[in-house]
Amino acid sequence: MRTAALLAALLAVSGVACGERKCSPANCDGCCDSLGRCLEGGSPSECGTGGDACRVCRSGEVCLSGACAVHPPDGGLAKGCGPGTAQPCANGCCTAFETGGICLQGDSDSNCGGGGNLCRTCGPGATCGTLPDGGRDCIHSSSVRIGDPCRTDDDCRGLGGRYICKLTVTSGSASYPGGYCTRRCSGPADCAAPGDDAFCVQIPPEYGESDIICLDRCSETDSCRIPGYACYDIQGLGSGCWISPPPGVVPSDKVGKPCTLDVDCRNPPPDGFCIGEKRDGGAAVSWQGGYCSAPCTLHVKCGDAGLCVSFGQTAACLARCSAPLKGQGSCRQGYVCRPAFKEDGGIAAGACLPPCQASGCSAGFSCQPSGYCCNQLQPPTCY
Repeated sequence: MRTAALLAALLAVSGVACGERKCSPANCDGCCDSLGRCLEGGSPSECGTGGDACRVCRSGEVCLSGACAVHPPDGGLAKGCGPGTAQPCANGCCTAFETGGICLQGDSDSNCGGGGNLCRTCGPGATCGTLPDGGRDCIHSSSVRIGDPCRTDDDCRGLGGRYICKLTVTSGSASYPGGYCTRRCSGPADCAAPGDDAFCVQIPPEYGESDIICLDRCSETDSCRIPGYACYDIQGLGSGCWISPPPGVVPSDKVGKPCTLDVDCRNPPPDGFCIGEKRDGGAAVSWQGGYCSAPCTLHVKCGDAGLCVSFGQTAACLARCSAPLKGQGSCRQGYVCRPAFKEDGGIAAGACLPPCQASGCSAGFSCQPSGYCCNQLQPPTCY
């Protein structure tokens, strides 16, 4: 009997009956006290709503709609809120500046702010905290990285700088699946951040995106979020995660094919062009039979059989081949598989180009019978 009485007393003190669930947002419209009880949440000593922890309001404050508020001097709500009003709210935030605004403490995730500014609701991954200058704002985890999903700009605040949540391309013609946390940028320094490996890029306008933004860098061993994103080689800059499939562009299916006119190389893409056959004094032939190409920035525009290769300040699609420096390989008659550049991991990529007998060699290199230009080093460097 004494044991039963003691158990009953403990349950009475704790306020939790057998089988009762602990107070939480799922089962409490008021606030949860330290003992796990759901209270009404309407008094200054136990103020709160939505299953949040009960709060004790400061001296001179009242509990209004589950939030500690500074009561207006005249006892009413007709004077507005914020600097220069009857409720300056210097140590809190205002639900509105106009008539009817209420000054709240500003230290909860649902009403966060200070200095009489408008209260904010902290988004996912953010909590209301104190800033270095003593003010209050929603503070996001430093774990936010470029390329992370988001719903609003506020979800990307942890990136700092000119952070933004990209939901659609600038033209509105395509969406970023799940959102894409990034920064607007003007150079590499704008994309540098601890834990981030990103770079600044301007996606060509033909894809519908005109913002210059940071992209999450990717490789064969560091993949992108899926579904919705893929790793693209962006000529001259590196490989970055972007929308998959890319909007607005139908990849070419004609790169490397013979041609006479530009129209032979178009639709798709609409801007394809023909590199016409050239003869050197009627002997060596360069671009034998003509060669379909197109301007590019992303490899994807060149189709599965092509790749985007830089030529100084411009880049164009060339036919892809798998055996650079090993002769014709999979290239058409009159072409050899030459190394164009190195992809992630230092693996050489090959592009079908005219042999050196037709194109010539740069200074310090001589044309070999194999069709490649080589220097005098041992072993020689060839292209």
